[in-house]
Amino acid sequence: MIYFENEKYYPKNISALTWSEEEFCNCEFHNLDLHGLMFKNCKFFECQFHQCNLSNLSVNYSTFRDIFFFQTKAVGVNWTFAKSISDVKFDQSILDYSVFLGLDLKASVFTKSSLKKVDFSACNLKGSDYRESDLLESSFNNSNLEISDFRDAKNYWIDISCTKLAKAKFSFPDAIALLKVLNIQVEGF
Repeated sequence: MIYFENEKYYPKNISALTWSEEEFCNCEFHNLDLHGLMFKNCKFFECQFHQCNLSNLSVNYSTFRDIFFFQTKAVGVNWTFAKSISDVKFDQSILDYSVFLGLDLKASVFTKSSLKKVDFSACNLKGSDYRESDLLESSFNNSNLEISDFRDAKNYWIDISCTKLAKAKFSFPDAIALLKVLNIQVEGF
């Protein structure tokens, strides 16, 4: 495995990277278009992705630990193929149509982001942060959302009959969406 530490990558200096069997520690990636590439058995520790396009990226057997994604587009990424993913933070990013099915993502951050049609089913998302994100048609079935923060998030639909929500935070009027599963009508909404 080839090891890189404390490096900064821009479009002009990534040609030497193969994205296979490479380990990155405390590296930064800026303005890269990695659309449709395959990260095969790569390791990313304490790295940052700024304004990158990671859409349709294959993450086969790769590890992501303590990663910050800022204004990054990662549409259609199936994160379940990663070997390991933990301590991820997405801010002002687009993750539409991505899959996190069954992953342990405690205390993950998904703020001010677009999370449309994302599959978070059967995930441990305890203590996660979704503030100011758009969760249109995303699925949280059988997930643990205890202590999670949904304040100022919108378009979420969470089945309260099969999802753990103790001490989760919501804001009004969007919290009314939690009552949809009960098939009741709240007057004025």
